[in-house]
Amino acid sequence: MYKSIDIWKRLDGKTLVRYRCFEILASNRFCAQSSDYYRLPLDESQLAQSDRQFLELLIEEAPEARAETYRELSASGLDRLMIKIKTARRKPAAVFFGT
Repeated sequence: MYKSIDIWKRLDGKTLVRYRCFEILASNRFCAQSSDYYRLPLDESQLAQSDRQFLELLIEEAPEARAETYRELSASGLDRLMIKIKTARRKPAAVFFGT
């Protein structure tokens, strides 16, 4: 079982990023699946696509199989994750959290 955790970061007055993370309840470890960027004006189709992709990725593969797991989430790790996911969308997310 998983607990989804959305972590939000304001990038500027018009841009927001949402990190899609999970806590693996059996092990109390964390991983990140993806990041979604939102810009004003909001696009309804983008919102739907982000939610659809989140569910598809979760159904296709267990989060801990897609990305490395860590004991805790950290802000600096998520910042590095944002860059890594953006440049490697088709590859499993490489995450940098506290080990």
